[in-house]
Amino acid sequence: MYEVDIGIGGDREGYWALLRFEDRQGKPHRKEIRQEREADKNSNLLQAAVEAFQTLRVACVVNLITDSSYIINPLSLGWLARWETNGWRNSSGKLIRNAGQWRLLSEAMAGHRVEAHEGKITE
Repeated sequence: MYEVDIGIGGDREGYWALLRFEDRQGKPHRKEIRQEREADKNSNLLQAAVEAFQTLRVACVVNLITDSSYIINPLSLGWLARWETNGWRNSSGKLIRNAGQWRLLSEAMAGHRVEAHEGKITE
């Protein structure tokens, strides 16, 4: 199983992701995703994560790295699984923000072992 580091970021003008991994021969690889998109920061962060996971072609161990608790907490604290079980609603019964993107991220993460980490990926 490949191990992949995915660093994501975003702001109101766009989003970016950097994927890094080594192939079976130990050769390092990297892929950058960068897109201009006018949206709020959280939506752009989610879009970066969705697109990064959608590029993965085989099951991987993924270290998702971001400085955003908006992304880290749902993955690390089990909220994403609860939202999915509850029809993308929070504990108060309200539809979560960006529910469609969270659903896409959940689908894209299926089959991968994911750990979310706070920080920034370095080149």
